[in-house]
Amino acid sequence: MNTNTYTEGLVSVIIPTYNRIKVLEKSVRSVMEQSYDNLEILIVDDRSTDNTRILVDELSKEDRRIRYILNDGDKGASGARNKGIFKAVGEYIAFEDSDDYYVPDKIEQQLELLKSNKNCGFCYSRFRKYIEDGRYYIVPGIGMTAESLAGNIIHQMMVDNVVGCPTLMVRHNIMDEIGGFDTHFRALEDYDLAIRLAKRSDAAFSDRELVYSPYTCKGVSTNPMNDLSARLMLMLKYKRLYIETGTLNHSMERVLTDAQDIGVLDQIVPILEKIIS
Repeated sequence: MNTNTYTEGLVSVIIPTYNRIKVLEKSVRSVMEQSYDNLEILIVDDRSTDNTRILVDELSKEDRRIRYILNDGDKGASGARNKGIFKAVGEYIAFEDSDDYYVPDKIEQQLELLKSNKNCGFCYSRFRKYIEDGRYYIVPGIGMTAESLAGNIIHQMMVDNVVGCPTLMVRHNIMDEIGGFDTHFRALEDYDLAIRLAKRSDAAFSDRELVYSPYTCKGVSTNPMNDLSARLMLMLKYKRLYIETGTLNHSMERVLTDAQDIGVLDQIVPILEKIIS
């Protein structure tokens, strides 16, 4: 899309969904009720078999900023998000998972940061990730300073992903430059995107929890073998960058530990040796 077609000041919020009708409405309403209202809300349905379309139609009657998009391309979260990016007309793009919800001033806060940091192509924040029994942890961890999480974060990204996809706000032209989500990944596609963003641009960071992520089972993204396979793909794709940042050994150790934990160490070692040779 040509940058001349972006609508200045408009934020396109992309929400991929698949059979999440029980949680989707709360997520969408957290966007509808944002303090910043110059939005379009793109709900990309990955061909759900429940009543998602009916729910979105009802919500769109209440709020004309909502657009229902049926994903007729690559399935999965990456394909659905890419469909949303292609359809978006906002100057900025934000993401929300269909079971997460924004704090009321999430978009306003991040838009102010991007406007005051012209050199930054994207903005992210801490978020609260719930686990069982109401317990939660904060990502990135509170032991990491705001200063270390802003600016050039590529070294940190090669150690581990600190950028939660639902906290992202990206300038649309930057998203176009890096090419959206890589649909070859069945897991960690958000990590891959964040690495490419960090390679391309400095980051702005909000030292607040701007997104809450309730505990739910998220299918393929929680499959340990999918996660391990994706880490191997990252090592192959960014081998030179791991070497340049001095993080290759760290990444190898993590892969080996994960492989041992799930009982596939003998199968993974030859693959890892081939990648790093």
